[in-house]
Amino acid sequence: DGKVTLSIEDRGVRFDPFLTEPRDGHLGLASIRERTEILGGTLKIESSPGEGTRVIIEVPYAPGA
Repeated sequence: DGKVTLSIEDRGVRFDPFLTEPRDGHLGLASIRERTEILGGTLKIESSPGEGTRVIIEVPYAPGA
């Protein structure tokens, strides 16, 4: 369908998916979000207490491009 999807999940504790600023010298989500946007993609983060976290990145893909 013209895109590549990467999904990463864990069963750890919940965290705030709205953190966008680097913290304590770590780039984390801000860097992932920035790189995804540069590629014209989207970043979705799902996180809830006791359920862990899922990070979903989708970027456009054109075979042979």
